[in-house]
Amino acid sequence: MTLPETPGTDARPGPRRRTVVAAGAGAVALSALGAPTAGAADGDAVHGTAVHGRTPRAPRLGTGWQRYVQAPASRTVRPVLVLATTGDVRAPEGLLAPGGARTVLRRPRPAAAPRWPEGTVAEASSAHAGNNGNDGRPRTYDAGNAIDGDPDTFWNDDTLGEFPDTLTLTLPAARELSGITVVSNSDGVPTDFTVDVWRDGG
Repeated sequence: MTLPETPGTDARPGPRRRTVVAAGAGAVALSALGAPTAGAADGDAVHGTAVHGRTPRAPRLGTGWQRYVQAPASRTVRPVLVLATTGDVRAPEGLLAPGGARTVLRRPRPAAAPRWPEGTVAEASSAHAGNNGNDGRPRTYDAGNAIDGDPDTFWNDDTLGEFPDTLTLTLPAARELSGITVVSNSDGVPTDFTVDVWRDGG
């Protein structure tokens, strides 16, 4: 780095001047980025520390528990001890070392979600036209979606702000129901509903 000559000064800048300018430039860059400068003491400006030639101080350690924790050299953290297991677990010690025995957890199959009887037909007062939804995948909003057992599909009416909207389910035979569960979706949340039941159209 070369400095311009200033009248009344030596034309050959000394090492000290170069050091000051270089340190000053570094301080400006750090200040512009908003990054803290290591070595600046409390209350010392960064350029002041460089100009006066003070030795930068080592950063102070915090006083909290974090200063006693040493992070591992790798991002992979492996367990070192199995304290206890519950359920049907085979070879839990296999988790402790790479290439160990395979650990297997067996769980009973969950009970199937309740479903409408085979042959149930769903009809609605209206249904929104199909589109690509919020995730870009084509989807429909037909009445049958309300009873297909898939929570990713649903019925949506096509009368925004107009009520009532009706969903009619016709079962193949009379059946006693313990209750009805309504699962709402962010595309259309019911605020109030009633359930009417009839037999053979009566």
